[in-house]
Amino acid sequence: MLDTSLSWRRHLSLTDARVKTKARSDRRRLRAAIAIARRDLPQVVRGDLLTDLEPLIATAPKNATLVVFHTAVLPYVRPQARRDRFAATVRAGDPTNLITLFRTG
Repeated sequence: MLDTSLSWRRHLSLTDARVKTKARSDRRRLRAAIAIARRDLPQVVRGDLLTDLEPLIATAPKNATLVVFHTAVLPYVRPQARRDRFAATVRAGDPTNLITLFRTG
């Protein structure tokens, strides 16, 4: 579940501070998104992308927009067939948004 503790509030303010001062529209959108998340807390679940995702998708309401977030884990999932299974699972959870965090540079 979304952490509403002091550490979470501190993280949000640090995220807000990272938005460039000149990017006022970005800051407004970020603050609006944070306000929505605070009013209607999303369900955040930690799990194994190969064993926990499919059953979790099956429990979601039919009209829900699913968001799957993972850090740079896919290059470490071997063999390719397992990565393909993950991709098929995400595609089957329509509508699903996949957010990945990969370091660049």
